[in-house]
Formats: sequence, C-alpha cells, structure tokens
Amino acid sequence: PHDWPQFNFDARHSGSNTLETEISPDTVTSLQLLFQTKLPAVSDSAPAYWADGSMRRQEHSLFFTAADGTLIAISGSGRLRWQTNPPPGPRWTTSAPVLDPSRRFIYSYALDGCVHKFEIRTGEEIRDHPWPVLVTRKPDVEKGSSALSIATDSRGVSYLYATVAGYPEPGDEGDYQGHVVAIRLDDGSATVFNVLCSDRRRLLGNGDCGSRQAGVWGRPGVVYNPSDDSVYVVTSNGSFTANVGGTDWGDTILRLPPDLYARRGQPVDSYTPDEFDALDKLDLDLGSSGVALLPRPGETATTLAAHAGKDGIIRLIDLRNMSGRGVPGLAGGEVQRLPLPQGGGNLSAPAVWNDDQNHTWVYFTNDNGVGALELVAGNTPQLVARWHGGEASNSSPVVANGVLFCAKNGRISALNARTGEELWSDTRIGNIHWQSPIVADGAVYMSDLTGTVTAWALPNKGAFSK
Repeated sequence: PHDWPQFNFDARHSGSNTLETEISPDTVTSLQLLFQTKLPAVSDSAPAYWADGSMRRQEHSLFFTAADGTLIAISGSGRLRWQTNPPPGPRWTTSAPVLDPSRRFIYSYALDGCVHKFEIRTGEEIRDHPWPVLVTRKPDVEKGSSALSIATDSRGVSYLYATVAGYPEPGDEGDYQGHVVAIRLDDGSATVFNVLCSDRRRLLGNGDCGSRQAGVWGRPGVVYNPSDDSVYVVTSNGSFTANVGGTDWGDTILRLPPDLYARRGQPVDSYTPDEFDALDKLDLDLGSSGVALLPRPGETATTLAAHAGKDGIIRLIDLRNMSGRGVPGLAGGEVQRLPLPQGGGNLSAPAVWNDDQNHTWVYFTNDNGVGALELVAGNTPQLVARWHGGEASNSSPVVANGVLFCAKNGRISALNARTGEELWSDTRIGNIHWQSPIVADGAVYMSDLTGTVTAWALPNKGAFSK
C-alpha cells in the first residue's frame, strides 16, 4: 500500500506515481466503478490519500478533500468518516490538504488565514502552540489558492509550504501581495518570502507595501528540487523591478532556499521573461502554473525545468543559471521556447514521466486537449513535441505506470502515455474547475463541482485486496 500525500503525488509535484503497479496500459481497460459519494460541500481542489496497511484496507484507508476550509475524510469504501468544523472566514479557498511525513497528521488551510493540523484517524484538531499557524493577516483580500505542500531538505528538516494570492473577483482588487510561508514541522516556526517588497521578512498588513498583486496561485504552489536543495515558486501579474537588487518579483520563477531565508530580499536565482511588462498588461500570468522538473536522460541530477503559463509558451530553463547571466533580477535567458503543441494557454500543473527506457516526458493539458513532449538530451537540450490530442481541460493530468489520466467536464479518460491512444473513459463525473484525479493503491479518485467523489478500481485487485 502507498499514499498520495500531496498535490501531484510528491514534493516535486511531478504528477507521476512511481509506486503504482496494479494499473497499467494492459489492465486500465478493466477499471470499474467502486463508489460515488456525495460530500457535505463542494471541493474545488485535489485530494490526498492515506493507505491503511491492515487486512481491511477498503474500510480503513482514507481519502481527504478540502471544501472552503472544511476538511473531509471518507473511507476507501466511500463512507464519510469525519469532517472538521472550521473557524469562520470572510471568503473562500481552493487550497488542497497535505499529509505529514509521520503519516499521523494532515494539514489544511482554513478561511481564518491559518494552516490547521488534524489527527488522521479521528479529525481531532491539534491546537498546541504554535498550531494553527497564521499565513495571511488579510484573509479578506488574500487567500490560500494553491495546494499545501511538504518537502524535506538535505539536512532532514521538513517544511510545510503555504502560498497566498488574491481573489479574482472583483478584478484582482485590494491590498494583496503574493507570498510564501515555510513552516518547520519540528517546532512550528515560520518564515516568509514576500513576492513584492521582498526585503520585508514578515506577513504584510494593510499599507505595508506600496506594490500590489503578484499572487502565487498556480496549482502546485511550491516545487522542491532535491538535486539543488531548492524550492521554486512562480509568481503572477505584478511589478517587476528589472535589476539586480530589486525587491518586486511579478511574473517570475524564483529559486529559494528551503527555509525561504533571502538575504536582503534576494532569491538564490530567478527567471523572468523579456516580455514581462506585456504579460502583466495583458493579464497573461506566468504564475498560472508551476515548473516541471525535468531530469536529463541518463543523469540523476535535475538541472532543467519546463514552464508554460497563460500565454501558452513553454519555456525551458537551466536551473543552474536561470537568467543566463549568473544573478537574479535580470530578464531573459531561457534555453528554449515553443508553443504548446495543442495551442491555447495553460492553467494546469504539468505531469512528468520517466519511462522504462529512460526517456523524460512532460504533459500539459488545456481545453484544446493534451500536449506531450519529450526532452532530447545533447549539448543544447530541447523539448520535442511527440503527440497532441485527446480530451482534457484545465484539470491537471497525472501519470501512473505508463497511463496518463485526464479529466474535463463530465468525462475522465486514460491515455497511453507514449502514444496518446485512449484506453479507457467514464462519463459519470460532473463539471470540474480545479479538481484533478489521483491514482493510488490500485484505484482512481476524482471529485467534481456537484460535490461528488467518484472512485474506480480493478476488479478483485489493487487497492482493496490483499
């Protein structure tokens, strides 16, 4: 048995479950409906899954989903096990929960602007100091948009990351600034990196920064790269001070240390497109998605990342020198740029798959379908489009054992990850927004805007047999 502990499976947010063995291109056609369960509220985010190791895994494994501050746990057979009674808050959230590495606790963002900690089996909230931990002082104009995530750095210290953005309605208004909070799980201490006014290392209040916006709202939030022991954050429309030593980082990919400590407000490195001003004015957020970490074929270290935002341009970045000039704060420097193979813009988190032939694939989905590219190594690495098509949407794709799962309004499908051939589909889901599927322990789970969770599993195999 294995967990799906956080958005897109791991701290890299690869979207690739490397532990799945039951579901494959040969068996996925046998997936059958396991259950459909109505939730107490609509969850507009991705779930987490905790696998119980007992003989009664179907009853004791837990599926967690968050609905506007309420955390809901249902069993592997679709029964409601518990739900929290969150503190009231002014507005809404699309954040997603994350499992503690100890597998004893689960964390969720609530509308009071705090991250809360709960016991996995009972849902009892842990309220010893410092929990719950405040991540925004302005929940009326700032919200937790992205998924919570957890990463363990090279020293063995585990951090929980929460990112903050503004509300899209009405019109990204209000005194909000994108920022990231890192919470040490061993002592609950927190550090902050403000995307605007980055020289101020605290949670900003009203009037504390003259710049506004630059929220962090892409589905993955914070992506951890163990190869360079760094976290990567992508920001949205906002001011960018295009010079070394600047403190405003709109429409930028930031490389930060795991504890977010930034001397004089400077990241370790950064990448900003040359056309950052046009992206800002045309509302083409770079921060509509996160980076996809791409290992070069035959190498263990990950030194490349791909990213595509609302403008639909894929940018291949060398993580060892993001701007090409050795310092943060300068624009340009990408290794390659090319449009999404299927056209259109990108609002989903990409999925990365390393196949059994040591090839590296990356997948982007939008309303035009799926675009699949392969990383071709050489003196100058390049992404090459291999296929595009299928039916998808802004729901983020995931891949398991050579099967790519995609969803759109009213339909979930499984494709051959190498060829794009459709292998299986089901039309018993409702419309979706930020919901995306997970594949864990031999089963597939998907929530939708009707407040329903649907699950499929292989007959007499996988998640619920032992």
